[in-house]
Amino acid sequence: SGRALVLVCADTVTAAEAEAIRGYVRQSGAAILVKPPGELVDGFGLPVEERPGSTYAAAPPGYLQFVDHPWVSHHAETCVQCHAPTALWRIGGARPLARVAIQREAASSYPAIIETECGDGRIAIFWFDLGAALVLTRQGDPRLASTGQCPDADADGMHKPAGLFYRHLDFDLRRIPQADILADVLGGVIRGLTDHRLPIPRLW
Repeated sequence: SGRALVLVCADTVTAAEAEAIRGYVRQSGAAILVKPPGELVDGFGLPVEERPGSTYAAAPPGYLQFVDHPWVSHHAETCVQCHAPTALWRIGGARPLARVAIQREAASSYPAIIETECGDGRIAIFWFDLGAALVLTRQGDPRLASTGQCPDADADGMHKPAGLFYRHLDFDLRRIPQADILADVLGGVIRGLTDHRLPIPRLW
């Protein structure tokens, strides 16, 4: 196809679209799937050990615990908040890049980001909406805006940018650039999937 990588961010896909994506990957392609629909995941023929709903459907907004994987090794042992629900899948043989936990110090066996082979290709899967998580981390909770569901949640009588982060960010993580880390992880996954194919130009 001439494509080094496809990035799929869709709640639903048609049968034709799903088959085109799977066919591309199986023929030495590379794909990043962001919160993919179950029918797309099932069609890859991956060894599913647990799917959403069999035990738990999804983890509420919580924490991402990065593990020692080459694509995110510089973030190993780092923990950042994830402001988007994470679908709870277990795929046999898949290598985790991060796990999801409800509490910062809690141990977790559920992956939030994985990568695995599929046919002659490879896929990486974010089990949560990465774009939503990044925007909510960087820009705050829209429900706390002056026009949101909980305006003036801090009861100071004023509407200001800081109000969007009231009880939204973990104070103990205040020195960690969480949104930048989420963006960098996506960059690491892109490089990991494409380094053997072609260099990816960057501005930073």
